Amino acid sequence: MTLSATVAGMWKAPSPMTELVLTAVSQVHPTKVVAKAARKALFKRRSSWGDA
Repeated sequence: MTLSATVAGMWKAPSPMTELVLTAVSQVHPTKVVAKAARKALFKRRSSWGDA
């Protein structure tokens, strides 16, 4: 499993810190693919949890 695939699946994690981690990864990760996966996962998280 690649790092971007791992990050992409993080939106399902029940931890209240998930959004914080995904936000940080999306903003500072040097690999564009991983940062984009984090942004997409964050969007999914917010959409599914009603926080968007």
